[in-house]
This record gives sequence, C-alpha cells and structure tokens, in this order.
Amino acid sequence: MTDQVFSTLTNCRQNKDHPTWVFTDINDENHRKHASIPIRKAIKSIAGLEGFSLHDLRHCCASKLVNAV
Repeated sequence: MTDQVFSTLTNCRQNKDHPTWVFTDINDENHRKHASIPIRKAIKSIAGLEGFSLHDLRHCCASKLVNAV
C-alpha cells in the first residue's frame, strides 16, 4: 500500500461513524452491501461469466500487480 493510499484511507476512516469499517452502506451499518451488490449484478448480467464472482476480480488484480513488478 502506498503512503498516499494509506493517508486517504486513514482520512476516510476518521470521517466515518462506524467503529470498524471504512466503507459502509448509507446507514453506516453494513460494510459490504454498499458497493458489492451493484458489482455482483453487473457481473451476472454479462453472458459467458457463469461462476465468476467478485472475489475472482481480487485474484485477477493481484496477479496483474505481481506480474507488473
């Protein structure tokens, strides 16, 4: 994690009401629902991506980062 990313996340965290999560839903209650539901719906709407999940994107991004070094 770069210093800039760490600083941005720290600033986001300091401006939130939830004691644990940086990214929450509109009510500051759920840490996943806010962003993942629309992304999962978009993935499901793409033909040929059966069995593909949001977690698969994490692996893809990590592989690209490792191979870029």
